[in-house]
Amino acid sequence: MAIQCHPGGVFGERHAFKEHLAGCNPCQVVVDNIRQTITLYKEGKPYELPVAFRDRLHEALRQRWKEKQGEVNT
Repeated sequence: MAIQCHPGGVFGERHAFKEHLAGCNPCQVVVDNIRQTITLYKEGKPYELPVAFRDRLHEALRQRWKEKQGEVNT
């Protein structure tokens, strides 16, 4: 899947990459995600997470922190 699906795993030239990308949906998704990430990063604007997701994320991080602290203290 993704970029590694091209024979050899490496693109020697831009044309070969564009040609491969035109016919490979998994690679198109990867490249699009990278482009969107770069755009968001360049804008430097914080992205508001949906409240429910943010709460679940914070709880998971708290739990992981507690587990890690327990490992360090034992």
